Amino acid sequence: MTGFDVIRGYIFGDWAAAAAGYQKQGLPDFAGYTVGYRLVRAYLRRSGRTAAAATYLPWRELVEGSGYL
Repeated sequence: MTGFDVIRGYIFGDWAAAAAGYQKQGLPDFAGYTVGYRLVRAYLRRSGRTAAAATYLPWRELVEGSGYL
């Protein structure tokens, strides 16, 4: 599956899927924001970088440096 409707299901959770008519992913409200927040916080803690500096990095580097893999 591709497209933003798939991504929205992971970001906003099932309530938004029901409201907008796309497929539910089995996730609570705003789950994607919570996971993203925790991933970035873990990266910052492990790397010692600032949030401002991290905004210039490729997403893969953030994920790999977070320890979530």
